[in-house]
Amino acid sequence: MTDVAPEETTLDQEEDFEEDFEEETDDDELDSTHELVDNVMKGDNVGASNIFNQIMASKLQNAIDNRKIEVSSSIYQREE
Repeated sequence: MTDVAPEETTLDQEEDFEEDFEEETDDDELDSTHELVDNVMKGDNVGASNIFNQIMASKLQNAIDNRKIEVSSSIYQREE
């Protein structure tokens, strides 16, 4: 069994989670973008507005989550 430093394991796990999350997010964003365009093309401005707001909320939440990871990683590294 190899000895792995705890911070390496944590960083690897974060990277794996981020990659999986990005793949899921990309598919969801693509579907939402298609739905947004479809609503615009149909003239459904209310539906397009709702989808747009969902897309922006998702992007904002992703940015907040990424920042939380950055901050927690920097705090963990300073404590060593």
